[in-house]
Amino acid sequence: MRNRRGMIFVGVLIACVVLFTGVLAFHFFMREGRRSAYRSATNEHALVLARAGLELTQIHLARALSDPASPVRRRLLAPLGELTSGAEELGTVDLAASYPQLVERLARSLPRGKASVEALEAHFGIRASEVGPLPAVTIGGRTVERGDREKHGVLVVECTARVSTGGLFGTLSRTVRASYEFRVAAAPVTLLSDFTLFAQEHPTSGLANLRLQDGGTAKDKLSSYVSLEAMKQRGWLYVAPPASGAAWKPLLPVDFLPAPWVAPLGGLELSAVNLPDLAPQLARVACWNVPAGTAYAPFLEARGMLDGGRLDVGTTVRGTGALELPALTGVRRGGVLMASEITIGGAIPAPEHGALVLVATEGSIRVPAGVPVNAQLVALKGSVVLEGSPQVVGSVAAARLDLGGVAQGAQLAYDARFKDRAFGPGAGDNLIVDFARKPLAVE
Repeated sequence: MRNRRGMIFVGVLIACVVLFTGVLAFHFFMREGRRSAYRSATNEHALVLARAGLELTQIHLARALSDPASPVRRRLLAPLGELTSGAEELGTVDLAASYPQLVERLARSLPRGKASVEALEAHFGIRASEVGPLPAVTIGGRTVERGDREKHGVLVVECTARVSTGGLFGTLSRTVRASYEFRVAAAPVTLLSDFTLFAQEHPTSGLANLRLQDGGTAKDKLSSYVSLEAMKQRGWLYVAPPASGAAWKPLLPVDFLPAPWVAPLGGLELSAVNLPDLAPQLARVACWNVPAGTAYAPFLEARGMLDGGRLDVGTTVRGTGALELPALTGVRRGGVLMASEITIGGAIPAPEHGALVLVATEGSIRVPAGVPVNAQLVALKGSVVLEGSPQVVGSVAAARLDLGGVAQGAQLAYDARFKDRAFGPGAGDNLIVDFARKPLAVE
């Protein structure tokens, strides 16, 4: 009997030990599961924070590239020959300190909120081996090389988020890397920016009412004996001869094309220039693309480029829809706006920095009467429509000119700032420095 009781006692004891061990194992695995889930969740929070940091870095870079005194901008503007051969860091930014309110919102899901964020920082730089000149422009069957400051390459951004777990796991760190294509390009359209007027078809009427000023002295014609230095500051003229085949020659004969166009373009047959061929070449340097179905002007407003009648572009924007540009009270920075067709609603003051270029890729550009319009107007397939007595200061290049409604007093004056790109490798206000917002890769 005692043996039987002893056996029962031992069995109960074993069962208790097994049960106790099972309970301990259960709690251990549950705790480890919770710890693992907590670690995984915190790790995921750190990853989300690092990815959000990439967006904040885009804002920081855009501001830096818009500042002429920024070391980042100055470095990217350097001639190709001055870039080092290896990787080069361009800067570091403490995102948590620079954007405290945004980081606080991003950290709300963390147990201790913003206090959990030990660091959110970004490093950005370039690999000089991946920087090269922009593709040459092909126009009129000739290839025109770009300036030595015009380039494209890969901008590498590395964003790191470090999140504290309150002593449980110490600090968790996640890093996200992204690469973006950057571009340094002249806003004025190559070669066309050297012309006061370039028209592929002879206008049927109204040309006599349009007074041209070449940017030098107020003349309607240039002498073939004018010096090369003087021609560098003046706009040229090419209007296709009338269908009747009447005797006609350009305002500036091709034989007198000044340096640096003599070598690559001497003897260029201007009638061979086909403006629509420039469309894909211009599209390649666009840094912003207006999504299909999105109105153009509201897109500019949402990004601060158009605000209260003031325009501040500083980049290249391409859209497949129409652009209705309202009357402007000021233009801080020029840039390039490409749309299917463009309607100018009122005055466009001279930009404080750079040159403004408006490109219609499919339709026409309509210019209002009686107000100053300071811009290069390029209609690749359609017409530049002038009505009344417009006052255009800049440059006009179009497949066709619609001058049927133009009146006496209409004026097209050349703006010598468009020569900045064509005649010299200087840093120049006309150079746009920006990066494509869609990353090439994220890892």
